[in-house]
Amino acid sequence: MYSSHRLIQRKKGLKMQNRILKIVPLLAAVAVILLPGLALADLIGPEDFSAQAAIEGFEGISPATANTGALEFGNFFAIGTQTSYTFNSGVTLTNPCPALPVANGGPYIEDFNYSGGVNTWGANGTANQAPFGKSYLGFYNETAYVEFTFDQPMYRVGAYVTGAPGTVRLEAYHNADLIASTSVATVPVAAWSSNFIGIASDGITKVILRGADVGIDNLTYEPAPVPPTLILFGSGLLGLWGVCRGRRQS
Repeated sequence: MYSSHRLIQRKKGLKMQNRILKIVPLLAAVAVILLPGLALADLIGPEDFSAQAAIEGFEGISPATANTGALEFGNFFAIGTQTSYTFNSGVTLTNPCPALPVANGGPYIEDFNYSGGVNTWGANGTANQAPFGKSYLGFYNETAYVEFTFDQPMYRVGAYVTGAPGTVRLEAYHNADLIASTSVATVPVAAWSSNFIGIASDGITKVILRGADVGIDNLTYEPAPVPPTLILFGSGLLGLWGVCRGRRQS
């Protein structure tokens, strides 16, 4: 009698465990869908980045190397002259590469460690210094753009921009798919250090900035942090799976 009762209870327990194991994947999928900030795109400012965000300031790049041009107009030089160019922070300039000479539209680095020409952006004034550090990246042409690609998907991406009067457009992509975009007006050079354009969206693998005559500094980016709720949920699922597996084996 005792062993028969125990067998019945064991069968009931196995049925319950099977039901739990069947709904675990469904619960996990629902949790991912409902977690905020994983699918929708948001416009963001520099204050939205964590202290761990990577910043590319376009500093410490030498002219006249295998993948940079010689100095032009005193302190300008093309970048990515042979192939894509990976900066110190890890982000890669992937287009337009090979780059045109500075005189034909860039992309270029203007480095104020060298003396020479100045970049005049019409009514927005003359760039006689970078907003952060000594260098910035620029490009110009009526259809000009630059493309930056990341070595892993990012969640937040942005940069400080200005240039000739007009707008700068930031497009975020997951591989070849456009997932979000935004635009900001250029500002006088004196206000460059406060003119930020940024996007937050899950799975950003590359961004494109477009404009007629643009300067970019402090390109900032970071992957999505793992939400504490997801960590707790995952730990709970793992513990539940372990308990069920242990009971099955016993």
